[in-house]
Amino acid sequence: MDQAGGHIGSLIPRGDKILKRVGKAELEFYNYLFSPELQDPHMLEFRKFVPTFYGVEQIEGHSFAIIENLLDGYNYPSILDCKVGKVTWTPHHDPAKTKRQQDEALRTTTSTLGFRICGVVAKDQFGTIFGHTGKFSKGEEPTAENVHEHFRRIVTRGERVQLETIDQFIRDTQEILDWFRKQRSKHFYTCSVFYVAGLEKAQTRFIDFAHVFDAEGQPNTNVIEGLESLIMIWNRVKSEVLAESQPLDQAAGHEGSLIPRGDKLLKRVKAPEITFYEYLFSPTLENPEMIEFRKFVPYYFGVENLNGHDHIVIENLLYGYTHPSILDCKIGKVTWLPENSDVKTKKQQEVAMRSTQATLGFRICGILCKDEQGNVTGHTGKYSRNTEPVDANVHEEFRRVVTRGNRVQLEFIDQFIRDTQELLDWFIRQRTKHFFTCSVFYIAGLEKAQTRFIDFAHVFDSDGTANTNVIEGLESLIMVWNRVKAQVLSEGHHK
Repeated sequence: MDQAGGHIGSLIPRGDKILKRVGKAELEFYNYLFSPELQDPHMLEFRKFVPTFYGVEQIEGHSFAIIENLLDGYNYPSILDCKVGKVTWTPHHDPAKTKRQQDEALRTTTSTLGFRICGVVAKDQFGTIFGHTGKFSKGEEPTAENVHEHFRRIVTRGERVQLETIDQFIRDTQEILDWFRKQRSKHFYTCSVFYVAGLEKAQTRFIDFAHVFDAEGQPNTNVIEGLESLIMIWNRVKSEVLAESQPLDQAAGHEGSLIPRGDKLLKRVKAPEITFYEYLFSPTLENPEMIEFRKFVPYYFGVENLNGHDHIVIENLLYGYTHPSILDCKIGKVTWLPENSDVKTKKQQEVAMRSTQATLGFRICGILCKDEQGNVTGHTGKYSRNTEPVDANVHEEFRRVVTRGNRVQLEFIDQFIRDTQELLDWFIRQRTKHFFTCSVFYIAGLEKAQTRFIDFAHVFDSDGTANTNVIEGLESLIMVWNRVKAQVLSEGHHK
């Protein structure tokens, strides 16, 4: 018997029924709810959310409720048991048990989201259990930041996520929530929402009724908050899955080097870039300049090895954007290193001379522009040799990134100027590191925009000198954005 939560051995399967060891209070509730004399319309409706009750059986002096086996007829079911309510203790609990429950609430999502996972069993399409199973040990409980990952596991079969099951869980939980919002008959404590995801079907039920009391005409807000959070988490999982089903917009870099995973991104890198990220996000970092620098770069979550290649797990900068346009500007008049071969150095010097790199201290190494419907417009990706923008027209490419139909997003131009100036101010005063072949990455969506500094394969100690190579490029970026702004203002296309 797959058992995600509860006391081990408290469930005995018998085909399409199951025997559950229960106390007096839970048995009384089942007898009340399934009494043929029940007339309360809300409670009659509630029956559809709970396992059907068939009676009671005594085994070795213990009472067992005979209820519907929710896993009967499922192929390789994955299950998730979520205890609902920020308050899981009652006035009937003794002080010691109340204190334990309060402590557990504080260290889990009970106190923040109004529910906690009290058990999970996830299986792949072959029935093999993967990931954490059962209850969580103290200190290992999911947090508000990662609880959605456990929800996602139960609807994942190999490489496929069962989006239709997520939709069903959202509908089912919403239906239970709607019932709780209107009913004033009972208050429920320490109950659970129980999700079952099989290969072909799924269901959601409300279970565990050891602590049910008369509502005295008041709404059961304790449960309502938890149900609202469950729906929020399922919607977050759905958004991630939908985002991943779309091809990743990649303006530059090696094709296939980026793998989106919802709000995170896997980027294939070499050891020096991993070393820099580990240094920058180390909890023991004390350098105030580098601690401040963190806000300019994608957040770092760690390293994952895929097919023998190291990938850093970083923030997906495009997550949450609608039809983003992106611009990747490689910074520095000098992008070659002393250890480069003569051939590679000559190649990079030639690129610098035929682009804006030699004159402005940056060059566009990738661009992707979309209109307000998401259609790609103009040149996309890298530029072929001899087609790179030059000083006279590079501002036109910048302008494309902030153009939606006949309107230019002047507010985003202002933001890009402020963002780049803030980055420049940091580089002017810092004397910790020198950066080569890094990029400033601009994103303009329909509703929001951002600027980040990316690509850290070549970062070295500065020996106390200013990083003038980058500073000159940032100054030129601000100059070009100001040129675009002046042009737009003179034409009136921002209105």
